[in-house]
Amino acid sequence: MKTYDNTAVSTIIENSTKSAWIGLYCFENDPEKCSWDSENGNAKEYNNFAANFPYIEMDKCVYFKSSGKLAGKWLSGDCQEDQRSFVCEIPTTSFEGFWYGTDCLATEHFLCKRWIGKDCESSPSTVAPLESKEYYSFFMKSGTFSSPNYPKNYTANSTSVYSLATLGSQKIRLTFNEILTEPDYDQILIYDGDSVESPLIGNFSGVHFKKQIESSTNNLYITFITDSTVNSFGFTASFQSII
Repeated sequence: MKTYDNTAVSTIIENSTKSAWIGLYCFENDPEKCSWDSENGNAKEYNNFAANFPYIEMDKCVYFKSSGKLAGKWLSGDCQEDQRSFVCEIPTTSFEGFWYGTDCLATEHFLCKRWIGKDCESSPSTVAPLESKEYYSFFMKSGTFSSPNYPKNYTANSTSVYSLATLGSQKIRLTFNEILTEPDYDQILIYDGDSVESPLIGNFSGVHFKKQIESSTNNLYITFITDSTVNSFGFTASFQSII
């Protein structure tokens, strides 16, 4: 989203609603760690957050405020509980693109951003990490990830974290296609939420194939912790959003 996109959203919404989801999800209180659900990167290049936002302690989805002192600003909202309007952008905006209005009084959890009649690809796509080598975050409908260096041996005495998120009304199906780690010592832990404070719903080590887990929320948090001795190939996994 650019400056003219933000202005266009304000123009389309006008007085129809006080706020609307813009399709942005934040993993941390940092615009660079906020990802667009259209897979167009993060909000580092341009954002219009209000002061002290994003604020993920409030929640991780972002909405556009269209009235009051914060009109035009972006704020954090509850992805699952807040019922807000959304803006459809058809076709995808470019500098010389065309905007089409929709019923802004409708209450949905996401931003629609695709050509009329175009379906999203259902097959998983391999995605690159958005952050550092040890911490990876993904926000999309499907994808794959693996342990560091896979299919070569992973590093000893290391911790890798994978944060998965999907739209607030959906859940995540995670499939470990292959797991080859030192039994009992190099472990994959899966939490049903967005941190290690969430319920632990999976703990894998050793040799496994096609192990599947489904979240009860729109987040999964995975840690891969290794010790100082035996190393192996690690793991490869895929994930997809489900209703």
